Amino acid sequence: MKSIKTMVLTVAVTSCIAAIMLSGCGGEKTDKTTQGNITKNKYINIGQIVSSTGVSGEISKNVAFGVKAAVDEINSDDGVSVDGAKYKFRLMTADDKENKDLAGNAYNNLKDKKIKALISPVSEESLKAIEETVNKDNVPMIIPNISSDDTGKYDNEYRITMSDSQMGKKAAKYAYEELGMRRAVTFTEDKYAKVTEAFINEFQTLGGTVVTNNTYSDAAGITSEALEDLVVAHPDIIFIPDDAANAGDHLDILNSAGTGSCVMGINSWYNINAEQGKYTGLGSIYYICENKEDVLFEADYNTQNVVSDRLQAEYGYDAVYIIKAAIEEAGAIDEDLIIAAMSMIDVDGYTGENITYKEGCNNSKEVSFRTLQYVAGENNNE
Repeated sequence: MKSIKTMVLTVAVTSCIAAIMLSGCGGEKTDKTTQGNITKNKYINIGQIVSSTGVSGEISKNVAFGVKAAVDEINSDDGVSVDGAKYKFRLMTADDKENKDLAGNAYNNLKDKKIKALISPVSEESLKAIEETVNKDNVPMIIPNISSDDTGKYDNEYRITMSDSQMGKKAAKYAYEELGMRRAVTFTEDKYAKVTEAFINEFQTLGGTVVTNNTYSDAAGITSEALEDLVVAHPDIIFIPDDAANAGDHLDILNSAGTGSCVMGINSWYNINAEQGKYTGLGSIYYICENKEDVLFEADYNTQNVVSDRLQAEYGYDAVYIIKAAIEEAGAIDEDLIIAAMSMIDVDGYTGENITYKEGCNNSKEVSFRTLQYVAGENNNE
């Protein structure tokens, strides 16, 4: 069950709400009559763009699982409270087939159904294809999983995962301030170049030294030259943002250098299964984490053998509760007021505590750091 904390709207927003009659709002459908002050079976339409095919197909399936779990839970529980009335969510989906040219059609299909909020496609290219149109329509859009700083530039967009720059900055602060690291070596792959760039800038601003920044490709991997440079540099920490699917190979290579350096990875690394003490040539291995507890969502919603990545399902789940919190804070089913209310909400989700939107698209939630392996001693500056 989600714990949601809300804050009081400003006088300006409150006065706007007073001017809006719920009976005139689109996106609602009444199937039954009202009883007293509680409206039975009135619906708020929310949309989700899914991808049934392509590389994003599996990610979309995972996110959609979380979205449906949240909608079903809210509808079977107390619903959505709006100015004394109770509503249910009606989830509507449209398929872009991971094709940016079809993403616009998918969005228009949902818009025609008078959706009051949208959960974005999981493909970055599809998201970019619809961002401007969704903004012009002033529909609040939740971005579950896309971290690219090239997205989320409009004031109607709200990201759940960390942005690339947020991820790099948080990793650098933790390495410098909490672990006491002072010398770093970084590795950059094109997909995560912004993450590494943010790490370098923050680490140096704090007073640390980035000895070398190595570039590599997933195809070629870490080169022997970069490994030789690593041995010479002998850093306190190695920062290497990459997907969990590639991280195991990287760790094996870095381990062979035998520098005893600590390693810092990113949020997908929770999927890596590493035996304690496997990497004897490395120090402790850390990764930034958005999951409050590794198995919490899986235990609550029986995701085993249903979703391949539960963090993606958690993004979808939290997206629905963020929409719910904003509508309830607004006290009206109106896009302008929902957007205004987004800066007032504070949601405790599966993907982090205190999810707030004080500064545009990127949230200010609390994240944690965990270890794949822990080695006590001077490598952790103890």
